[in-house]
Amino acid sequence: MTRRKWTSTDQEDWLKTHLAGFSTAQVNKTTSKEFFPMVLKEWKKAWPTPDATSEEVTKAGSAEKANQKKRAEEAVVR
Repeated sequence: MTRRKWTSTDQEDWLKTHLAGFSTAQVNKTTSKEFFPMVLKEWKKAWPTPDATSEEVTKAGSAEKANQKKRAEEAVVR
């Protein structure tokens, strides 16, 4: 049984274009220091976190709190 995909087809294709850079970073031991921060920045530019819904805003008490919560949840590794 395979794991459920967490990416769309476009996101998966985009990630695959970074495999060579990942391999190079692994060899150079710069994966965490250089590769991941660069890829994460590009990822967030391509797929920004959507703003909180009105229901999320109501539940959190303000748009700012709801958006902070949403971004914090996105940062959790699954």
